[in-house]
Amino acid sequence: MSYDINFSREMLDVKTNETEFQTVGSLNYTSNMSRFFINFFKLDTNKGIKSLNGLSGKDLINEIDDFNLRIELKYANGRTYKETLVLLAQEYDPENGWGSVLGALNLLNDIKEIAVKFPSAVCSVTN
Repeated sequence: MSYDINFSREMLDVKTNETEFQTVGSLNYTSNMSRFFINFFKLDTNKGIKSLNGLSGKDLINEIDDFNLRIELKYANGRTYKETLVLLAQEYDPENGWGSVLGALNLLNDIKEIAVKFPSAVCSVTN
């Protein structure tokens, strides 16, 4: 099972004068990392990455920054980034090898890049 993460924005069709939705980004990631997302996204506890559903790109940027800050406050404590990743991987990487902390952080970075490029786009998260 996995998460489908899509971004769309409203566009006005100048020919028909009707509003259309344009997809501006699509991502997919394993749901094996759900515990990691649940523990660090605090928007709606127990929803994890699904808490991002319905947020604009502008709001996503803040939530991802807060997510990273929560990791830093809980794990960094003077450790290097690499040392922090090792600790997180020991706690959250699934035994079956499907997904990883590093992959999940890369996903969040990809989400943030889309959010910066399209701040008015709305995020949809389904699984």
